[in-house]
Amino acid sequence: GMPKAYARDVDIGLPPPAIKSVQLQPHELLEFASCKEQRQYLFTFSGRGGFRRERLAKLNNFKDVYVRIRDPEKEMYWGRVNTSSLKKDTEDYRDMLRMSTFAGAPRGDCLFSYRFTEITSAGAVP
Repeated sequence: GMPKAYARDVDIGLPPPAIKSVQLQPHELLEFASCKEQRQYLFTFSGRGGFRRERLAKLNNFKDVYVRIRDPEKEMYWGRVNTSSLKKDTEDYRDMLRMSTFAGAPRGDCLFSYRFTEITSAGAVP
């Protein structure tokens, strides 16, 4: 095989199948196909920290940008608690993708990302 550093420059990786694929309901497919769908969030990201992903939390505006970062040590999310209402984040990952126009698929620790195909399965743009 070739060294990993070299492979990153020349290898084109295909995204693997989604682990948490989103099954759109018939009415969601119709809305998506008609291009008249208005989704609740412009941009979303949910995932563990590291790889500079914490910077995404700064995009949170509690309106149309939804970012939550999981603290791997505490196994809890941060970055999406609205301190004015003290409302906890209970949004399911698949539901969050269903309500997203764009979703973040930042680099992780591998050359591929399941997140890419999970996002596209929900009809969102990575």
